[in-house]
Amino acid sequence: MRGIASYEFDDVAIPELGLEGDELAVHFGALEVVANFARSAGLEWGGGLGIGSGGMLAGLASVPPGAGIKRSVSEGLDWIAGLAARGEASGETRFVRFAFPRFAYILAAHAGWKAMARANGLRPRDIGNPRRTR
Repeated sequence: MRGIASYEFDDVAIPELGLEGDELAVHFGALEVVANFARSAGLEWGGGLGIGSGGMLAGLASVPPGAGIKRSVSEGLDWIAGLAARGEASGETRFVRFAFPRFAYILAAHAGWKAMARANGLRPRDIGNPRRTR
């Protein structure tokens, strides 16, 4: 992998952490798995960025990077992109999330999966019921 796109290190990871990255032990573990894999494979671990509530990335694509709701995520992405561009391998792990209340994120997530169910000819109560989803 060395030399691809002129990067000097071999491996970085950016997992999407679901709700808000509240379960940091689990998410830190996900990044540690990638870091351990890189080391075991003889690769240099460049670093990792955990993004909580990453499902919001697509929906906020038109929001400017410096906007309040997106600022910490934009700074985190800039940090890891900067590492890659400079070929630096910090080996550091950082966690960021959108500045959005947890309850509002949950409400939006539920509205989203219910809309997806309806778009596929299901009712929300059909989800998880094998007799209704066939």
